[in-house]
Amino acid sequence: MGNINPFFNENEDFIFIFAWEEALRIPISFECIKKSVRMCDLATRKEKCISPLSKNELMRSMIKQAIKNQHLVFGYVLADSWFSSSQNTLFIHKEKKHLLMDMKSNRHVFTNKGGS
Repeated sequence: MGNINPFFNENEDFIFIFAWEEALRIPISFECIKKSVRMCDLATRKEKCISPLSKNELMRSMIKQAIKNQHLVFGYVLADSWFSSSQNTLFIHKEKKHLLMDMKSNRHVFTNKGGS
């Protein structure tokens, strides 16, 4: 495998990571968003449940696990714009992986012309 792809299903609160190369796509990691923390939304005064970990934190931990797996070698992370954050970009860069993702229109991008 040469690449991995974090995917968030917004309707069902799942994160999947797929390994893929050309036409082959294999799921390698799966997390159900566990909304175990109860809170009250002050604006609506309605109770709701939230996850103690953000979707971005879960995605980073899943990628860390994929990196630790010695049998899965990959160089690229292809991610949905849902995961476009500076923390995720810096994390993937620090792990010496290449990143491909759409950017949301409200994001600012700065490039380092020195190549590092």
